[in-house]
Amino acid sequence: MRVKKIKPDDPKKGKKAFRIFLESVLLSELGENLINDPAFYQMVSDIQDTMEADPQILAVIDKAVADLLEGSADPEIL
Repeated sequence: MRVKKIKPDDPKKGKKAFRIFLESVLLSELGENLINDPAFYQMVSDIQDTMEADPQILAVIDKAVADLLEGSADPEIL
């Protein structure tokens, strides 16, 4: 639902969509109680920056973003 709220003309929509995905996965794995912890969001930023700095991982991220934005991502993953 959060990904669908990103405006189609937003130049950062891919980055935002992946961040939403990353937050969801990390909250699921580490505990929903982190949702109110500012340090959690800094950790998400650090992880996303590190992942995007690796060209091989960035290619996978680009594919995931395309799937997220097209609405074809597997709901079981999200």
